[in-house]
Formats: sequence, C-alpha cells, structure tokens
Amino acid sequence: MNPGGKHDPSRDTLQAGKVPTYDLRMITIEENFQFLIFETGKQLDAALANLEEPDPERFAVVQARDDYIDQLKALIEARCYRQFQDGAGHSRKELDRLIARNVITANLERIADYAVNLCKQALYLHNPRLPRQYNYYEMFSEVRAGIDSIVPALKDLSVDQAMEICTREAVLDKIFTEYLDRITRRLQSGRQTRDLLTMLFILRYLERMGDCLLNIGEAIISAALGQRMKIHQIEALGANLKAVGGEPPLETLKLHGYRDTRSGCQITRVEGLQGGLDSRSAIFKEGRIAKISREEANLRRWAELAPGLVPRVYEYQPHEDKASLLIEYFTGNTLQALLLGGAEEAGRAGVDALLNVLPDIWERTLRPEPVAPRFLSQLKRRMGDVRRVHPWLGRYAQEICGISVPSLGDLLGLLAEQDRSLSAPFSVWIHGDLNVDNLIYNPMTDSVHMIDVYRSEQQDYLQDISVFIVSMYRLPVRDPARRREIERRIRSVLAVTGVFAAAHGDTGWQARLGLGIARSCISSTRFVLDRKLARQLFLLGVYLMESLLEWDGPAGEYHMPGELFHG
Repeated sequence: MNPGGKHDPSRDTLQAGKVPTYDLRMITIEENFQFLIFETGKQLDAALANLEEPDPERFAVVQARDDYIDQLKALIEARCYRQFQDGAGHSRKELDRLIARNVITANLERIADYAVNLCKQALYLHNPRLPRQYNYYEMFSEVRAGIDSIVPALKDLSVDQAMEICTREAVLDKIFTEYLDRITRRLQSGRQTRDLLTMLFILRYLERMGDCLLNIGEAIISAALGQRMKIHQIEALGANLKAVGGEPPLETLKLHGYRDTRSGCQITRVEGLQGGLDSRSAIFKEGRIAKISREEANLRRWAELAPGLVPRVYEYQPHEDKASLLIEYFTGNTLQALLLGGAEEAGRAGVDALLNVLPDIWERTLRPEPVAPRFLSQLKRRMGDVRRVHPWLGRYAQEICGISVPSLGDLLGLLAEQDRSLSAPFSVWIHGDLNVDNLIYNPMTDSVHMIDVYRSEQQDYLQDISVFIVSMYRLPVRDPARRREIERRIRSVLAVTGVFAAAHGDTGWQARLGLGIARSCISSTRFVLDRKLARQLFLLGVYLMESLLEWDGPAGEYHMPGELFHG
C-alpha cells in the first residue's frame, strides 16, 4: 500500500471486470485459506484506495469480491468441521490448529466486511481531502501487518508472533481514541458535521478490524498452548512464572482446562514448569480482582490454620481490574468423581478424612459470638435464577386431596421469623462452598484438600454441612448399591455434626440444618436440568420447610424427619 504512488492495487481486478472463478472444491483447505488471506488483503487495499480517491466502480467490484470471500469462508468452515469430526489420524496439535484456522477464517471474513463498509462510507464524503487530516494510513498498516503475520504464526504455532498480532489491536484502539477526541471537539463547531461523522465511522471500522486481529492472535495462542487463553491471561501467566523464577518458553508448557466453574475465572493446570516451584505443575487462576484477592487472602488464612489442607500460594499479582494466582496443584480425585464412579472405599475414605479434619478446624477457630446464617434469605436471593431455569417450581399454592399446600413464596414468608431468630451460639472458620467438587482426596497419602476457598469466612458451621450433604445427595447416581453408600456417608456427616453440636451446647442445630438443607436443595436446582431430579430436590426442600412450620415446640427440641435422604 503506497498512498503517495500512482498504482491502485484494486485496479488489477477492476480492469478484469470480475472476481476469480475457481472450482474451490478441488483446492485443499490450506490453499483456500491462502486465497482467503490474499482476497482479504485486496479488499483492504481497495478500501485504502477508495479513501485516497472515492470511486463508485471500485466499490462495485469490492462488493462482488465480497461474495467470493463469503464462499471461501463457508467452504473452509465446512472442511474444518468435517476434518474435526473425522478426527482419526490427526494429533491433538493438528486438531487445535484446525480450530484456530476456523476462528481465523471467521475473523478474516469480518475484516473483509469492514473493508466493504469502509469503501461505501468513503463515497459519502463531500470533502475528499478530509481523510488526509487523519493518519488513517498508520491504521491500515497495522491491519495489513497483522494479516501478513497470520500464515507464519499459524504454521509454527508461535506464541510470540501471535502476541504481536494481538498487540496491534491495542495500537489501533489508541489511535482511534485520539481521533475520536479530535473529531468530538471539531463537531462542537457545527461545521462539516456530516463529513466528520462519516470519517468517524471509517476510523471505527479500522478499529474493529483490530478486534478481529485480537481474536486471530488469541486463536493461534490457544492452539499453541492447547487451551483457550486470552492475551491478558497469557500476560498474567507469564508475569506469575517470571516472579517465581520459572519462565520457560510458553510453547513448551502444557495447559489443561482444570475444572468446570461458574465463577467466571479462568482456571488452568500448567505443566512443564521450572525454577523455584516444588512441582512441575501448578494451577493458574485469573479473574476479577475482588474475587481473586479475597481468595488469595483466604488461602493464606487457611495455610496458617492447617498447612497442606489448601493449595500453597506461589504468586499473586493484581492487574488493574483483574488479578491472577499461581497456586499448588494437588494430585488425586474430587470427592464428586469418587462418589460418582470411583471405588467405594476411596469415596468412603475421602469423606472420613474430611470428617477427621473439620471438627479440629472448628475447635481452633471457635468464637463465642452468636451468628445467624439466614438460610432462607440466601434462598430468596437465588430464586430468580431458580425460576429462570425451572419456571414451574413452586410458584403457586395448590390443593391436593382437599388439603391446601402453600406456595414456596408463602413458606418463605411464614418461616421468615424463624430464619431471623435461629442463631448458632458461636461462629467458626468455614470453607463457604463445601461441595464435593471442591474437595480432593489423595488415597496414596490418605489426605483431603480443599480448593476454591473464595467464600471462606467466620460463620455458622452448618453453612458448610448443609452444602456438603446436598452436594452428595444430588449426585446423579442410580445404582442402588452406590446410592446406599452415599446415604451412609450423609448419615456419618450428621453423626459427626451432632457430636460437635452437643459438645458445644448447640441445641438448635437440627432446626438450622433443616433450613440450610432446604436452602441448598431448592437453590441447587438452578444447576440441574434434569426435571425429575430438580423436582425431587425441590420437594425435599419444601418438605423440610413444612416440617419446621408445623413444629410448635422449642427450636432446641426439633428433630429433622428420620430417613430424610432415603432413596
């Protein structure tokens, strides 16, 4: 592209009067990909030429070429999907490259579309000299350089080259912001309003091309590392590794999605580490600074209480509104995996190991201050999400066999006073989200570990117990023998809880636990799409709430219904 020269690269096709006509089905996916890059570059050249010298005929050819680019995109996507479905004979790296190629194809087509829109906008300019007051050529050069880097970066799966493609988005953003401020000030004069707005649209299309380059670079990075990663996450990971003295080339690392999470955090297991770490594997977490900073503080608090129970913090780094953690990786299986499909003795041992740890933590952190968990208040805050997933659950009162059955809303209102008044006589340090998928058991060392301690706080110990019990109960286990084993584990939890409550004068623990279990049963349906299981959990929660409503004696004499979790 040479804005000062006489040659218009778009004229080559314009003089021919047509776009290429190949039998695209006879060309390999790599060749079609090369053609797509080439044609996208030609659209970019034509857009630049139309800014230098607006020409309706050039725009007509650009529009025609856009159909060819759409055809290339559709063909490449179809072949990518077909090869990925076949899978056989392709390595994991080849499949990752295939996914990246598909993402790049979609974004190249989008860049070409923006070039068409830019060409059209240039025709609306009354003053053809106005664009020269803005260094749009610098923006075109950034986009062109990014496109030219795609093939070598994808071929080598080079993180460094992909990062360079990504950083062009920040350059384009910076230039656009400067011009946005300048145009905004000029618009206040009331002169050349239409042309200034048109120029703003043109610059905006160039800035949006930068967004596409960012997507392209991140796709190549993800293929190189084997895990979906954004540039700010890569930069954060690199900073953490550098801080702990282990900074291997990113291409040499193996990244694995560690676990499903609804927290919005990126959680990745990193293999191939060097330097001052005790292990060649670690967990990298990146997310909102409020969440990550609180988790880091909670991890250090847990480490003081029970060394080895939670992951050690290798490094914590804040990054504006984000933060990242590099922490210890525990070998073993989650209790969820063990209870669902592992050996029964391993699941039993894992629960027993936890029950050996919890009372000791409670004893050492006990503060003689009453605390009200307000379980039903927690449930009310989550009912919006519950009803979005299951709008049929408990909205209206019913009459069954002549007996009036209140709606869930009625029950929450009737039990509101009990919810406010039921307090634990003391507080302890709790996990805050003691689900079976947040607990890891290592049978080799007979040790249990806690992860995801973001919600840890000084609270009622029944907050953890109710969550833990329901997380076991709601597991989709249909095998009768394994189901009975889960019921036995729940009874063991209740037994240990009862012993601790009796030892510390907590006479009302069953009433609070009933509300806690009701809360967890009903609120957890927002994560359960199986209608039958969701209904079972909901009815169990309602049953507990009704039993508490019917109890007219002191809270300390209330007992949860027997065989509560049977079946």
